[in-house]
This record gives sequence, C-alpha cells and structure tokens, in this order.
Amino acid sequence: VGGGTIKNLTIDGVTANISRKDILHLGGFAGQINGGNINNVTVNNINLNGTISNDGYVGGFAGVINGGNINNVTLNNINKLYLYSDQYAGSNMYMGGFAGRIADSSGTINNVILNKIGTLQTDVVTGYGSSGNTAMGGFTSQLGSGHSISNIFLYYNENSKFMPAGALGDNKDSRLKIATFYHSITGNNTFNNINIVYNTHITDPSPYGSGIIFDRDGYNIDQATKRIYYTAKGAIDGVKQVADADRNKYGNTVNFTSYMTPENDQTFKNTVGNRQGLKVTNYNYSWVTSVKNSNVFGDAHNNTSGDYQTLINTYLPQIIDDILEADYGVTIENKDGSSTQATLNNIITQLTNILNAIDSGEGEGSADSKITNFLNNILVTKDTNQIESLKQSINFLRAFYEGYNGSKQNAVTKTHSNLFSGSAYTNATNKYKNAIKGGMTNLKNTINGKLADIKTLEDTLKRFEEALKKAEELNNQGAQLNTQVENIKNQVEALD
Repeated sequence: VGGGTIKNLTIDGVTANISRKDILHLGGFAGQINGGNINNVTVNNINLNGTISNDGYVGGFAGVINGGNINNVTLNNINKLYLYSDQYAGSNMYMGGFAGRIADSSGTINNVILNKIGTLQTDVVTGYGSSGNTAMGGFTSQLGSGHSISNIFLYYNENSKFMPAGALGDNKDSRLKIATFYHSITGNNTFNNINIVYNTHITDPSPYGSGIIFDRDGYNIDQATKRIYYTAKGAIDGVKQVADADRNKYGNTVNFTSYMTPENDQTFKNTVGNRQGLKVTNYNYSWVTSVKNSNVFGDAHNNTSGDYQTLINTYLPQIIDDILEADYGVTIENKDGSSTQATLNNIITQLTNILNAIDSGEGEGSADSKITNFLNNILVTKDTNQIESLKQSINFLRAFYEGYNGSKQNAVTKTHSNLFSGSAYTNATNKYKNAIKGGMTNLKNTINGKLADIKTLEDTLKRFEEALKKAEELNNQGAQLNTQVENIKNQVEALD
C-alpha cells in the first residue's frame, strides 16, 4: 500500500503460507504500508506462515509500516504468526501482533484493537536456538520515532504464547527476545491511552506435574513442540532470574489489567469501553458494518456496501498507476560490450512465464519469484521496497481479474461481476488489459522481432571494430617504416 485512502473494509479469514524468500514482508492486510490513509478496517482470523533466508517482517496487520495515518483498525483472533529461517545464524526476524516493524515517520496510529492474540513464533533451521537477531512484540518488535499512537487495546487470553527462536531447552534468557507492547524503540513518540489486558492463568500441564497450574513463573512448556513459551504475565511481571519486566520497561505509558478466569472476554470489553462507531458482536470488534459476500478475496470475506466502490474508485486505479508510473528500461548494450542476445532472450522467457502465470491463475507462492526476477531486469532503479510493492500489486491484479491458486473461476470480477461497473472500473480495466498485460505482450513481441536486427547490428559493429583495429595496426606499421627510413637516411648522411 503506497498512498491514497482505503476505508470501510473487512477481511474475514486470512491464511498465508509463503515459501522461502530472501526478504519477506508479510501481513494480514499488507506486506508494507508506505503512506496514505487507512480507516475502518477489520481483519478476522489470521494465520500467517513464512520462510526466509535473510530478513523477515511479519505482523498481524502489516509486515512493515513506513508511514501513513491508520485509524479504527481491529484484528480479531490473531491465531498464529510463524516465521522460519533456514539459516542458524545471520537472519533477522521481526514479528509483531500489529506490525513486524514500524519505521521512523510522522504518522498517526489511533483506535487499534488486537482482540485475542494467539501464538507468535519464530524458528530456525536447527529447530532450537538462534544466534541471529530475533525479536517480537505484542504490538510491534521495533518502533521508530515520530509517531502519535493512541487508544490501543491488546488482549492476551490463556492461549496467548510468545515462542522466540532463542527459547531452547530451559533457556529463559530468551525472555529478552519478547515484549507485550514494543520490543525496542528509537527516538521520541507520543503515546496516549495504551491498554493491555492479560490472563494470569494457563491451562497447559506443568512439565513438573499433571493438571492445570497457575502461571507462577511466566513460562511453560508447549506440549506440541516441547519448547519453552512465555505468557503475557511472564513478560509483564518478569520471569524468575531474568530482568526487564514490561511493567517496569513501559512505566506509565501502558495501562495493565489482569484477570484470572479463562475466556474472560468481558474484562477486555469493559476496558475498550463504548467508542464512537465501534460495533461489538459476540466479543468481536469492528468499526465497519459488514454484509456477507462469499468467495471474495478468499473463501469467506465480509464486505461493506461501500467496499466495492472504494476498491473501484480508489484502490484499483492507485495499484495500476503505481505499476505504470515506475521507471522501466531494456538494456540493448551490455556494459562489457558482450552480446545482448542472451539478456534479451532471458527477458522474453521471463515475460512468457509471467503471462502464463496470469493466464493460468497460478498461485502466489510459485509466481512470486518469476515476477521478482522480471522486475529486477526491467526496472531502471533496483529498489528492494519498490520491487516488493510492485510484485504485490501485480499479484493483486492477477487475483482480481484472472483468478488464483490455479483457478480462473474464482477471480473477483467473475464471482461478483454484477458489482463492477462504471467509468472508473472501465478505465482501470482498460489500463490493466492494454497497458499492463498488453504491454508485457507487446514488449515480448517487440524484443523478439528485433533480435535479428540487433544481431545484424552487433555483427556489423564487430566487423567495423575489427577493421578499425586492422587500420590501427597498418598505421603503426607505417610509422615504424617511416622511422626505419629516417634512420637509414641519417646513416647515409653520416657517411658523407
């Protein structure tokens, strides 16, 4: 997301399983938010899973927030966020219930509810500890400066678990990898009305005995993985023999409310209170009045009556313009003077792969690398953030117009064709068909049609270069002959 306004949107059921990436930005709403205004957005039932070899940013709402104004956002049931590194050392893993990382910027974040934070887990190739950099926070792992953050509500119940990659065996020093609000902060921010409601009772059997136990030490053993996990209580009140209790770390910035009885949703509801425009249904929260529409952006997506109009008038044109306004260029001469045939044929192959992925509704996991490789070749400036943003935009358009996960029938424009009409939609669709998809086809055909001409030109230039070298050699030989004649002339004059 790179600008404009997105509002009145509800997404129900976000599940992602992203295969290995060098750098990953993964969120329930967006991989990256680079500006704009986001208002009245609800995301329900979130399960995110990603694999990296270098840097990973995972958040319930966004992987990374680089700017913008965010108001009235609710995440209901953040079931599990999981980030795996196939490296033991060197990877950087950042995870947050709301955002993996919030960078330095002058933005606002207001009225955010994280309702029922589940399991936040990072892992490495050994399955045990990590010598890399891993950090997680209930709200964000890293908080940059310049933000105004207000009216934040986080709810940890008896199922909430922090499982950092450093938590192997009984290594309780890994407690320093986690925090209930932010893990680390740089610079100055403005905070107002930050609230954390947390459970002080856990239901997993004690590793030292059977039955339900009270959370006396702030950590326990996960029965499925046999790994240490930490509870919100452990992070807030401190783990035995480990410093940095969140209650001391945040001081008066955060209001803490504890409760003992499991599933005490009423305590959290009382803490949130009556807020203008907020709807509460079965302890789920939303600033959006939703109408059920199945099979939109997934198997079960709730949309408001204004969602589609916002999508057509704002979101869709913005995504298309972001793609079209980037700076592209095709190299027709390699820097080392070598033949460009292989380079141009590679671009043709990449274009063919992308067009096939579009036409077949190929899944995002397998299509990602094809799009990334093409953008790396065709963009004038090789900016990692821009490449990631453009890749996400192309994937959105593929799913919107062409279908996804191998099926063209689940394209939004087909399942809900009656909802899309008007000049804004027609203009955006024409740009997609003619300028984006059609542009890729035209570029492929243009390059293919010019390959023979370019080869002839290269051969001609090569022969010309060889002729120049030959002329230079003859010139040098002539100069040497002149020198020899001059020497003989001098010798004859000396005899006289």
